[in-house]
Amino acid sequence: MGSNSRFVDSYLPYLLIQAAFRMSARFHDVLKQAKVRESEWRVLATLSDGEGMRMGELERHVLISQSTLSRTIGRMEAKSFVSSRRDPEDGRAQLLVLTPSGKKIADALVAAARAYEDDDLAHLAPEQRTALMEILPSLFPALGFAENSSEDEDAPFRMKVRIK
Repeated sequence: MGSNSRFVDSYLPYLLIQAAFRMSARFHDVLKQAKVRESEWRVLATLSDGEGMRMGELERHVLISQSTLSRTIGRMEAKSFVSSRRDPEDGRAQLLVLTPSGKKIADALVAAARAYEDDDLAHLAPEQRTALMEILPSLFPALGFAENSSEDEDAPFRMKVRIK
């Protein structure tokens, strides 16, 4: 780094936000065409691979506040993208799951997101891409966010990035 470098040019959180912003920009046009909000996309993407999630667990994964998530789920239920069902492991709890139409749009959007990601990372050597995809998630536990964190732990910050 030269003496004319700005602090942000070597500040990892800034670089990560810049990368996320730039990588997401084209994909947000796809979301707009599909009439899917970013918060809805986060839910669709998170639920696309699983058997459903409780609201608290989903909130930790999509990084939006409980009230925003509740409104998002309400819109998605109205669009028939999600529904709830009893948790087979705890009959008192409800799991949010994708409906067949929700799964269909999630699959299409995930495929588009993967295509954009592949294009954005095409300049990296395969071993660089692998390293990047391994290093970033390894930061989560050290930063207070782990996949298996319990529901009573403090939730991580809520990301609020607007892309126009």
